[in-house]
Amino acid sequence: MRYRVGPRPGVGRRARRFVGTVAAPRPTYPPTITGPSLDELLDLRAPQRSEGFRFDVLDRDLQVIGRIYPDLDSVPRVANQTSRTMMRTVEGFRVSADQFADVDTFADRIKPYYLLEGTAYALGVFLWADASRLRRSYGVDLEGTLVDQSVILDQTAVNTVHYPEGSMVRDAIVDVVTNLGFSSAGVGASPWTVGHPCTWPGGQRTWLAILRDLSFLGGYLPCYFDRDGLFRDDPSRDPASREPVSLYRADASGRIVAGSIVESDDLLDAPNRYVVISTGGGTAGSVTGTYDIPGSAPHSIPRRGFIIPRVIEAQGVGNVDQATVLARLAWEQDVNAFAWADFSGPLDPRHDTWDTVDYLGDLWREVEWEMELVAGGLMRHGLRRVYEED
Repeated sequence: MRYRVGPRPGVGRRARRFVGTVAAPRPTYPPTITGPSLDELLDLRAPQRSEGFRFDVLDRDLQVIGRIYPDLDSVPRVANQTSRTMMRTVEGFRVSADQFADVDTFADRIKPYYLLEGTAYALGVFLWADASRLRRSYGVDLEGTLVDQSVILDQTAVNTVHYPEGSMVRDAIVDVVTNLGFSSAGVGASPWTVGHPCTWPGGQRTWLAILRDLSFLGGYLPCYFDRDGLFRDDPSRDPASREPVSLYRADASGRIVAGSIVESDDLLDAPNRYVVISTGGGTAGSVTGTYDIPGSAPHSIPRRGFIIPRVIEAQGVGNVDQATVLARLAWEQDVNAFAWADFSGPLDPRHDTWDTVDYLGDLWREVEWEMELVAGGLMRHGLRRVYEED
């Protein structure tokens, strides 16, 4: 076994302190929780909490083969940004010289965990994207960036991909995912079929692009890999109807770092009408669906007085009803909405992908977050405002 499995004293154990809130990790796990619940600890409704991190090393079958201890002086960070092709990344991951020989940057996967009072929250499964070797007098340090398993899907489809009219969109997604060696257990249900033949010529698109085309056609949010490394394709739901994953208030709870809030508006370009047009052949090319954002939004057509459209072309749309549903979906998943908010707070591993957050009493869609992988670190959140239907 190339990796140590037990604790490695003195490395990866540095702790920072949230004054009055976070204590350094205890040396043994799991302790017995006799006080506040995990949610109360994460919501800072307890006088202190014990937190830390663990970094497992996995093989290509996602089986644990050991543990690695990054140099936390560089403070690695995990980010989840829904606007990127590969949503989850790890930046600033440095491995010290005494572990350099153990690392196989081609085959190994890294799975970080946030530890709270002995409970482990996975933060994703990552592959090495680049690795710089830093030669020192004492040996070679390794520092690099890691990305999630979307990199495996983000490879060019060499052969033509085709699904005939009448195919269930979910079946098409399952077909692609399983042929690429991933489980389809995370693919939700969809009532939609391929309205007319869909074809992606070989050598022109990646598998990930094809999957996201199919996701949109089936009424799903863009596909992604979740905290446990499972491929997910979730049916779209109105963000305003979802239970918020977390609440943030401008009070003495300490959930928002003072001075970290930045709010802004997209005054020029925020769309207030979404239009989906089928790109299929024959009469299918005339299929168009339109969705106008709720009138309660400050940039709606009634309030603004003119239309700012966003037009999406999609193959396989069979009728106006489907096109209209997809136009609404385009609004729900648009990361460039009118009102933006960014702020920092304590570490909170409950956040995953496409979550809804209660921020200062209103519902917002979380489009990105970034977490420092060190005890007592900070977590930055990027939100977009959502509006309820009229």
